[in-house]
Amino acid sequence: MKKPGKTWMLAGALGVIVAGVLCPACCRMVMPPPVRPLALPDGLGRCFVIEPTSAVVPVTSEAATRSAAKENMLLPGLPVAELAGPAAEMGRQAGELLAPQIRSMIRLVGVNPQFSVSKAELALLAAGIAPEYLVELEAMAKAAGIERNRLVSANVALDTLCTVLACGADGKGPVRVARNMDFFPAGVLGPTTILVVRKPPGRHAFAAVSWAGYGGVITGMNDAGVTVAILQNRGSRKKARIGMPIAFRARQVLENAGTLAEAVVCFQATPVASSHFLLITDAKDACVLWQDEVGMFHRRNADNGWLAWSNGRPDAADRQSDARADKLAAAITAAPESVTDTWLKEVITSVRLKTINAQVMLLKPDELSFELARARPGHAAGTQPWLRVELKRLLTGEEGQRDENRETSGTPGTSGTRNSSPASPRP
Repeated sequence: MKKPGKTWMLAGALGVIVAGVLCPACCRMVMPPPVRPLALPDGLGRCFVIEPTSAVVPVTSEAATRSAAKENMLLPGLPVAELAGPAAEMGRQAGELLAPQIRSMIRLVGVNPQFSVSKAELALLAAGIAPEYLVELEAMAKAAGIERNRLVSANVALDTLCTVLACGADGKGPVRVARNMDFFPAGVLGPTTILVVRKPPGRHAFAAVSWAGYGGVITGMNDAGVTVAILQNRGSRKKARIGMPIAFRARQVLENAGTLAEAVVCFQATPVASSHFLLITDAKDACVLWQDEVGMFHRRNADNGWLAWSNGRPDAADRQSDARADKLAAAITAAPESVTDTWLKEVITSVRLKTINAQVMLLKPDELSFELARARPGHAAGTQPWLRVELKRLLTGEEGQRDENRETSGTPGTSGTRNSSPASPRP
């Protein structure tokens, strides 16, 4: 496809902003159809919805809480797509289960200039995807009835403007990761969020907070508690280079690593196609990794149990200094002696990019669980309710925490949520 000129891209970007921010109705018009509970006839692959048990309110400002209570806001369920088997099988399952949603998301990608990829860039990036992942994408495209290159293009073009704050690293307590996922159009990406659970044979099962048709991982956790989150490096060149797209490298990490040390080795095994950052944690420690433009790998470790990271270009000492990173550093300095989940949520939502805040998460590797807030048209994710998702049963077949109905940790005035699905997951 021909790469659009600067004028067209500027006009398109302005249109996305206007449509997504000033006109929430436009977001609803392009919204894919909802995911329906479905099990494939051969018993491989299914979709279901994790439903909340009751209405909840956000944990942001008092004014936002009052507004949400006044609207009697009901937390929407989180669709789950569970895929298992070799690459081609998982691709077929995804395509058959999510065909309408995949086609709608591909149309959205086609009109968003931020996803523009030239033919040369597409060929270079596709060459860096592991053959098995390409097989999965090809099978998905065939089952969903779309062109293979359109799906591959959508899978290599996504950048995310994000922030993360990790605490409890260096063995100072269970690791917690608070994370913003900021990207246009948040009013569509938030409501269309799905949880994709993949179970590749002989590798770690993992869950990705994702969208229909996406084969890589932007945020995810595996059955060993290894957790990943991609953040855009705004100081890097946009031009594609030889290597694996970072979202597929993140997936490789989840499939093959049981510890942070193993994850680091996996990340550095071969070149990465961009200089974007990858936060990696296990239940005990955390670090940020990236490969610079001359091929050198970098690692930033936690400092006294803390690790804060944003999108700024690191200096020669691999330190960031941008507005959001500085704000997180100030929050760490003023952190209470006993850090609660509520405090982490409040800090991470304070540095969100309000007009493009699609998702906010609090990930708990030791529990194999996370909490998620999603944007809706006209409302940033950081102002929305939180849903708690237990992954242990989905990933391992074992029961998670028994106290699933308790209030969200440290969150006064909220109700807990629990997983509900039509059948027990397969081992």
